[in-house]
Amino acid sequence: MNKLFIKSTIILLILILLSACGDEENTSPIVSTNDTDSSEEVPENAVRLTISMYDGQQFINEQQVEIEEGANLLEVLDQTFYIETDENNELTSIERMKVSEEEDTSWHLFVNDELSDIPAKDYILSGGEKIVLDLQ
Repeated sequence: MNKLFIKSTIILLILILLSACGDEENTSPIVSTNDTDSSEEVPENAVRLTISMYDGQQFINEQQVEIEEGANLLEVLDQTFYIETDENNELTSIERMKVSEEEDTSWHLFVNDELSDIPAKDYILSGGEKIVLDLQ
């Protein structure tokens, strides 16, 4: 009886270890969710920066950042996230999500839910804003 108990315990432990060490199907760093609370107010000395893809269908990252008066959006992004720009200081990558000429994607800037025609390199933050950069 003692040998049967030990064998059963060993088999059970092996099964638990194998299931815990199994390969995950999705190793992508992107988390698909829309659980951000965009209705929450942002303090006047801060901005909420949200990075997403496909018109908000895939959430990448979100940070609320304190800013100084007259802060430039591109500089704040550079201090907060991993970004890359081209020779004209246009955003090409945020958090390693890159624009693609083949797929005709680019970063779209939304300020308080309105599409902005001002590029991130020229946008001066005023505080209390909800900034969304969405790769579309």
